[in-house]
Amino acid sequence: MVDASWRFHRKPCRNQTAGAGIPKKYILLALCLGWVGGHRFYTKQYALGFIYLLFCWTGIPFAMTLIDLMIALPRQADEQGRLFL
Repeated sequence: MVDASWRFHRKPCRNQTAGAGIPKKYILLALCLGWVGGHRFYTKQYALGFIYLLFCWTGIPFAMTLIDLMIALPRQADEQGRLFL
């Protein structure tokens, strides 16, 4: 049997705070500015934020924001109040 659990581990990044944000701010930014990638820029995911901004005239970022919200809403913040995505 092949162990596929390696796919679900979070990869370490150069900046430990990249991808981290305060849950309330992240959710508010996703609701208000999600279609232009505001929540992605807030979590320092600049490449994804640029993709959202590049396609903001289509419905693609809106659909991706809905998926981001479905992922972020049930997540719990860590002991420092940050939400890792």
